[in-house]
Amino acid sequence: PVLVFFCHLGIMLCIMSHLLNTSPVTLWQGFFTPPSSVTVLSAEERIPGLAYFRCQMLGDTSHLRLNNEPVSYYGGFAPPFQDRALCEPERVLHHILNTPCNGCINKKPINAK
Repeated sequence: PVLVFFCHLGIMLCIMSHLLNTSPVTLWQGFFTPPSSVTVLSAEERIPGLAYFRCQMLGDTSHLRLNNEPVSYYGGFAPPFQDRALCEPERVLHHILNTPCNGCINKKPINAK
């Protein structure tokens, strides 16, 4: 079965803490995911009849970036690291689309000569 939750960050982290068997306080104080981001947990049966969960993806926003939608960082307390010249997913996207990167230093497409 697949479970899908659409919920607020605090509730999501509380659910994750239960499934990952960790303190919700650790997640609330140490993790941030942008609104509309995707988090994926998978279940494994290491001992017959017992499910163990692992986080495969936390706060992914590639679906927004691929459609040129802005990524909101509301809810974070510090400005996010956004040096796009060092952000591999952004570099790959601009390479595929052959478009200038607004955050890159040279303002040229990656494969430009």
